[in-house]
Amino acid sequence: MMDVTTAISATRFCWQIVVTASTEPVDFRNPIYVGEIIELKSRVAWVGNSSMIVRCEVHGENSLTGERRLCCYYPPKQLGSLALLFHRHKLGF
Repeated sequence: MMDVTTAISATRFCWQIVVTASTEPVDFRNPIYVGEIIELKSRVAWVGNSSMIVRCEVHGENSLTGERRLCCYYPPKQLGSLALLFHRHKLGF
């Protein structure tokens, strides 16, 4: 799910076909329990001429109590676009 989420963010940024060139290890912080709501958030963090860095966070939420916590973090080393980009920006997360 994290790879799909980051690919969607990258595609929406450059409107080109993107692929995952490399990834860093995933940082698991808290478990997600059966029956919990899962929220994935991703953003483009940096853009070069032919690649970009996309970050992703996974939050788990207890649907009965509303308790929400960061469960997983996909570090900012996800590289992705084969298309030449027409932007050169550094974006914050």
